[in-house]
Amino acid sequence: MADGFFKKTGQFLKKGGQYLSDKMNLEIHDLINAVNKNDTEMVARYVFAGLDPNLQDGINRRALPIAIDNNNTDIIEILLEGKANPNLVGKDGESAIFKAVSWKNEEYVLLLMNAGADIYKKEPNGISPIEEAKRKGFVELLNLMENFNSEKRQERINVDKSKHEELKAKAEKAKIMRAEKAAAATRAAALKIEKRYDSNNKGFSNALIAAIQKGDEPAVDLFLEHIENVDDIDIQFNTSPLLSAIFYKNTKAVIELVNKGANVGLLVPEQRHSPITLAVSMGAHKLVQFILEKHTEEDAVILNDKKQILSPAFLAYKDAKMLDLLLSAGADPYFGGVGGKSPIVKAIEKASVAILPVLAKHKVNLNLKTEGKTPIEWAIHFNRKDWVIGLLEEGVETMNSLDFAKTLEGREDIVRILEEE
Repeated sequence: MADGFFKKTGQFLKKGGQYLSDKMNLEIHDLINAVNKNDTEMVARYVFAGLDPNLQDGINRRALPIAIDNNNTDIIEILLEGKANPNLVGKDGESAIFKAVSWKNEEYVLLLMNAGADIYKKEPNGISPIEEAKRKGFVELLNLMENFNSEKRQERINVDKSKHEELKAKAEKAKIMRAEKAAAATRAAALKIEKRYDSNNKGFSNALIAAIQKGDEPAVDLFLEHIENVDDIDIQFNTSPLLSAIFYKNTKAVIELVNKGANVGLLVPEQRHSPITLAVSMGAHKLVQFILEKHTEEDAVILNDKKQILSPAFLAYKDAKMLDLLLSAGADPYFGGVGGKSPIVKAIEKASVAILPVLAKHKVNLNLKTEGKTPIEWAIHFNRKDWVIGLLEEGVETMNSLDFAKTLEGREDIVRILEEE
């Protein structure tokens, strides 16, 4: 069909096809514009790059009918080589074979019939190509169409199919070679990164922490793939990969490590934090929510672990939103950790009374005595009138004991508040 053309420009087309298929995001209007301009080389490049010539552009144009109207044999042959269907109609509702008949172009009619054109298929106007030849009295063309050798047409179809399969096989082979080349390049880059961080000697945990601290994302991605002990506390950095990822706000690394099963409650003594307490102390609400959602069945155990220096609830005593998250997950609002006060006592002393509605929402017992006093006694002790009023509104109990009376000594303003109640 277009063997001579492809032999003449074959080397150029192969290079062009390779470049375009890899580098360009081709669309059908690119091909149609090239056909419109009779740009044979560009049509060949686009077809060789694998663009389907049967597609329509935004205004319903197709490449092959336009090539017939333009009387460009080379482009017609190239499009047919690319499996253009001669029976599909263009913008004006006429197929390539119907146009060839209308133009009384025997060469094109034969070319299109060899490519599988159906001369008996009716067009949108209700007339088939062979009926058009009869209607216009094209006797010689009609004889050509009626005597067309169907066996020859099938032979041509089979040859085209064979060529198509050959091209497909070449494309698949090229794809495999590109994948192998990309894999080799990726491995070479990985070896370079591993060498830079000396991961063979220092281990992947050390390398991952170093990469996180440097913000080296390609290295972080690489070491996340290879790390085995996600809870390893590195002796050089005195921290764990997850703790480091949280501290340096590397969200992607945090998610990956948690998904790999990193222990979010693991205390790192040198840092005085576990991952969950560090995230709480940094006010990372979304991160804390993610961690809690991943460990639903273990949340209460992690949050109330007696070995913690400062509990998550204590670290959130000023942050109503964070405290709400923690209490929803089972945190004990009275447990402050080994070195911390009761979170409620600390909140009454230092925090806004806006914390109180969070405690009420979770039905926290506000009459419980902690560190020797009830919450309202602590509110009186710290002279927090706003907390006294708030606690009374929540219905806490007041007592007439000697201890309670002592807390009121010299606090006439508080006494008046209580008397008003």
